[in-house]
Order: sequence, then structure tokens, then C-alpha cells
Amino acid sequence: MNAPNQEDDCYVGDEDGSSVVSHSSNHTSAVGENQDVDPASAKNNDAENQRLAQKESQAVFRLKLVLLGLLAVAMVGVSVAVYAYVSNAEQSSFATAFHGDSTKMLEAFGSTLDQTLGAVDSFVTTLTSFAEATASEWPYVTLPHYGVRTSKIRSLSKAVALGQYHIVWPEQRETWENYSVANDGWVDEVLETQRHDPTFAGLNMPSYQISPVLFNNTQLPVPPNQELYLAYWQSAPMVPYFPPYNWDAYSSDYTLMPFLDEVLHQRRVVLSHVNNLLDRNNPYSEAAVEAANAWISGYVAPGDNAEEPWSNIYYPILDGAANQVEWNVTTNDSNDSNNSTVVAIFTVTFYWRDMIKDILPPGSDGMVAVFHNGDQCNQTFTYQVNGPDTVYLGPGDLHNPKYSEEQQSSTLNDLDTYSTRNSAYTGLPLTHSACPWVVTLYPSDTMEERFISNDPIIFAVMAMLIFAVTSLVFLVYDVYVERRQKKVLKTAVQSTAIVTSLFPNNVHDRLFHQDETKKEQKETIPTSTTTPEHNNTDNNQIADLYDNATILFADLAGFTAWSSNRTPAHVFELLETLYGAFDTIAKQRRVFKVETIGDCYLAVTGVPKPQKEHAVIMSKFASECMTAMGQLIHDKLVHRLGEDAVNLQFRVGLHSGPVTAGVIRGDRPRFQLFGDTVNTASRMESNSMPGRIQASLSTAELLIQAGKKAWVEEREGGIEAKGKGRLRTFWITPMSTKSSMTRSTLSVPQEEEAIQTVPDQIDVEGQFAE
Repeated sequence: MNAPNQEDDCYVGDEDGSSVVSHSSNHTSAVGENQDVDPASAKNNDAENQRLAQKESQAVFRLKLVLLGLLAVAMVGVSVAVYAYVSNAEQSSFATAFHGDSTKMLEAFGSTLDQTLGAVDSFVTTLTSFAEATASEWPYVTLPHYGVRTSKIRSLSKAVALGQYHIVWPEQRETWENYSVANDGWVDEVLETQRHDPTFAGLNMPSYQISPVLFNNTQLPVPPNQELYLAYWQSAPMVPYFPPYNWDAYSSDYTLMPFLDEVLHQRRVVLSHVNNLLDRNNPYSEAAVEAANAWISGYVAPGDNAEEPWSNIYYPILDGAANQVEWNVTTNDSNDSNNSTVVAIFTVTFYWRDMIKDILPPGSDGMVAVFHNGDQCNQTFTYQVNGPDTVYLGPGDLHNPKYSEEQQSSTLNDLDTYSTRNSAYTGLPLTHSACPWVVTLYPSDTMEERFISNDPIIFAVMAMLIFAVTSLVFLVYDVYVERRQKKVLKTAVQSTAIVTSLFPNNVHDRLFHQDETKKEQKETIPTSTTTPEHNNTDNNQIADLYDNATILFADLAGFTAWSSNRTPAHVFELLETLYGAFDTIAKQRRVFKVETIGDCYLAVTGVPKPQKEHAVIMSKFASECMTAMGQLIHDKLVHRLGEDAVNLQFRVGLHSGPVTAGVIRGDRPRFQLFGDTVNTASRMESNSMPGRIQASLSTAELLIQAGKKAWVEEREGGIEAKGKGRLRTFWITPMSTKSSMTRSTLSVPQEEEAIQTVPDQIDVEGQFAE
């Protein structure tokens, strides 16, 4: 083996095994340079620097606060007293009026909804009572005097149209179709009633066509393979564009089908989505809206806008409704002890405008009501309520955004909370899940104009003039203060940055904490007769043992000879260029650079932060440094430093094991590494070859355990290390660089080294495991 070159290598320790990091015979301790590459830690350093610097300028900052306070007092003294009084009085009147009107409107809306549902519940009870009294089996039930009965219900429920869907099972279809034709006398009775009904202003048609079979939207018979049928039976008023009964809603009514489970199985009352609100994401929506508007236009007065939003209420008809006084609506549980079955569905068609008109008194203009039915149905439209009248503003949320904070909102299920008396509704509960409607009330400019004036603005302008004058004085002063503060801050940041760069973050924090503690002790404990430099009796030593670390020693082979005939400028240009590149790689690889002494580079992984694959990280770092050095010399330095710069090569030694890291405090504390691991790593470097990475047995084992067996090649015969004896060592060549390395680059004579493959497991006694 070749003896280490004492002029070029990095040397640590004496023959007695001392292991403080040092350089050559001077035993110079390795001083850590704080290159913690964690971005968060760097930010913490910056924050600490800012904190320390800002601490020095707090006096200036306090003075600024005083001036700001004086400016605020000046502005408040001139304007706030009068402005606040007038403005608050106006705002209070405005808010009180809005709160009163909105509460009244929500209460009335809830009462109207309860009245509508109560009327429907009463009618359904009458219907099921009739079926029970006449021993009629569902669906073969026809209520007499239907036109008169429903006319009274419409006036109470504010409905436009009422109707029933009877559930017909496949085995009942033929019987039902015969029954419907034989019992359709109610149609003429309804038409005759509505001709003389003063509450009906819609279209009266003199004749109609019947369908003896269940039909769909195309007026074709419904196929016989359906699960069930929802036969449209009695309804009023009636505008028979199509046959007045036997329309199958199960196959044709797309407004009902999304809620069928809630109605049939959950036995809940459903308030549907708006049937004539355009959905621009649905290509069929426009045709559906036109059809819906065309159908309902026959039910309203000629002067009314038929295209305003309208919906349906679907109320389950249970065969046992006549025997149930009150459903368990307090818990929203219709599945109680009554085992009634849904046999039909009662439908109520209504305009939303009818639910909110005739609520507020004349003069209470400008209340904006936004209706939204949740993410499931995702429809929104807006009305403005002007006293007893309503104005449809259009689809979407059209309230003025400046009033978004002034609002009252409620779901339809919670409207009874605004009532001053308990709800009288005892029917089936309104569903929470299908199209959960929410009404939100906002004020508007129309409402605000009744209460808000421009008087507070006049006083605000006066306050602003005073504030402008005082602000000018403050700005002149602030320029002077800021100039001084920036100088102080810059000096403090620079000073703190220099201090924090000497130590890792955790060491710096502990030093800072101890300095603060000593400062507090000096303020409370009398001065000791002992010299401060030697009075370190506390046990809070700044030293930590790291069980798993990998240390790198590296130097530039041939540097001593090369630098002997170079100017200092050329020497420093070489070292700064190379070590600057190495530092960049160290930050990227999260390698902690300890120091550089001359051409010697010392780094460690696993310190000051533990790293699971510290050996792998360090091997990659060494390889990338070697590659970067070759590229820099050939591409940049050789043109400025001479052709013989290409003879310089990186020589690396690695060793893994426990290491102690800490600071010996004194006048000039430094971050240092201690332990036999440091000594052994130095021996690996001093006995390595130019252009090669030599690692100890412990490092090789860690690489193999990490799955990097292909990187490791044992050095034949090992080395004879000073103070260590014969050691088994290994050449490390990461796969990313192995293919690019040649024998000429390695500069190792073939007769000196014979490379053999390393087995999966290394026997520490010196034999390969079988």
C-alpha cells in the first residue's frame, strides 16, 4: 500500500487515538459552519434575526404608536362623536326596521306554509275517511263533489291546481283502466264547478278527450313491464289539454321522480324544485320550461305572469290517515307505530309569489327575498317585496352584495321558530333532504333610502381634513424615524446573521437560551469572586451524542504542488469555486458542512438532524462533488488557472458510526466533532486514492443494507491505518456515476488494485458470509 501523502491529506488524531477534528500536525479543531439546509430552519433564522434587530428599535416603534394614537384621537375628537351619533341613529333605525319586517315576513311565510300543508292534510283525511266509510279499496277511490271541495282548499292553500296520483300495481292495471272509464263522472262535475267559481280565472274548455288506458307524455299506452304506475286521477281546476286522467306520472313526470323515494318510502312531504326555471347546463331544460309555462298558463288570469317560479308539493296519502290525529312531527319521524301504507300522492301546484305577498303593510318597500334549494337541486331566484306586492327580479341571487351582512335566513322546516305561537300543523313532516329550501331576506337601497341620509358624510369630511393636516406632520416625522430605524435594523440583522452562521440552529438556540439565563442570574445573584471564563459549573453542556452518522473527509490530491507556484488569488479562486459548488450540493443533499481547512473539506450526515440513510446521502454527495469538480475544472478553471489544473483530483474517505457534537464554551466557542468515528474517517481519506471514494466496513454495510450493493467494491488487501492496524475498506461508486468513470479518470494503476464483488452480507471478522 502507498503511504498517505502528509502534504495533501487531511489528518486527525495521534497514535493514542485522540479524536478531536483537526488538520495536519496543528490539530486545529473543526469549526462548524451553519449550513442547515432546511428552508424552514433558514426562515426561522431570518425570523430570529429580525426579532433581535427589531428589539433594538422598539423605542422608535413606540414613538410611532404614540403619534398614531394622537392622530386617532384628533380624528375621533372632531368627527366620531357627532358622526357616530347621527350615523348610529340612522343605522339603528334601518336595522330595526329590517329586523322587524324580516321577522314578520318569515313568521307569515311559515304560517302560510303551515296553512297550506294543514289544508292538504285535512283534505287527505277526508279522502281516506271516505274510502274507509265506503269500504273502497285503493286505488279504486273517487271522492264526490271534488270540484267544490278542492275550490275551498285552493283558497286556503293558495294553490293554483290540485290533483291526485293513485298507485296502481301491475296486477291492478286492467281493473283500474276499466274502473277509471266507468267512474269519470267527476270530470264533468269539476268543469261545471269551475265555470261558476269566482276564485278561478283560468281557461275553461268546453270539451275534452278521455284515455281508457294509462298513457305517457307521447299519449301512447304505457308499456306493461313497469314496477308500478302512478295514475293521475281526480284534479281541479281542470284545463284538459290532454285526457284528464290516466296519465302515468311514474313514466312521465320528471319533476316527481327524483322525490319518489322520499314520498313513497320515507313518507315525507316534498316541496319540489321550480318546474319552470331554466337550467343552462341541461340541453333539454329550455323545452321543458316552455312546456311547463304553456301548461300552467291555462290556470292563471290573463294579466298574471305565468312564467314566474312555481313548484309542487307532494303529500303522501296513507290508507290509515283517517285514524291518525297527529303525526310525530316534533322528531320528523313519520315511521311511527301507525303501520299505514302510502296508497296515493296528493299534489299541490303553487306560485312562490303567492306565498310571500300580502304580508307586509304598504310603505314597507324594499325587502329582497332570495330562495335557494340546496346543492341537490341548485336553483336560486329572487323576489322583492314592496308592502303587500311582490316583484320578480329573476333567476339567481340578485340581492345587493353590500347588504350581505344584513340578512335573516331560515330553512322552510325552521320557519316555526319565528312564530309567536306554536304551529297548528299536525300532518306529515316536510323533508329535510330533498331540495332543502332556504329563504334569505336582505334589505335593499329602496329600504335604506327611507332611513339613511348624507348628514354623517359632512362631518366625516371635516374629520378627514383634520386628519390630513395631522398626517402631514406625522409623515415628516416618520421619514426621520424610518431612516434611523432602517440603519439600526440593518446593523442588527448583519450582526445576528454572523453569529447564527457559526452554529447549527439547535446549538444557537441553546446558546441564546443560556445567555438569557445567565443575564437573569446576574441581575439576581451577587458577583462571584471566581473568574467568569472558568465559572462554568452548570450541567447544561451543549453536547449531544449522535449514534448514527457518516463523516466525510476529502482533499484535493496534488493541491500542495499545484499551489506552490500559484498566486494567492489563483489559489483562492480555485478553492472558492470548488467549495462553493460543494456547498450547493450539500444544501441539496441535506449534508451538514463542518468546515474547510486549506484544501480539506469536512462534512457529516446524521448531524445535527438524524437521517435514516445518512450513508447513502453522503455517498451520493461525495460522488456528485467529484463529478462537479471535474466539470468545473475542464469547463471553467483550466482556461484561467492553467492546463495543469486538470491534474487536481478529489480524494474522499467515509466512515459511519457514533459521534459527539457540541460546543466548548469560552471566549470563542466553536461547533466541534469528537470521537473515534472522526479519526477513522480521516484515515479513510488519507489512505484513499485520487479520484476515488474509500469507505470503511461500517459504511459499506449500511449501503448494502440500504439496497446499494452495486455501489460497493472491496479494496483488495485493505489498508494499514495509523493507530488502527489493518482495516478492510471499500471503494464506493454510486450507479449514477459508475458508467462515466474510466481508468484514466481514476488514475489508479491496474496492478495496484484488484476489484472483487462484495457479497450480500459482510462478515465483520474478515470472511465473506456464505
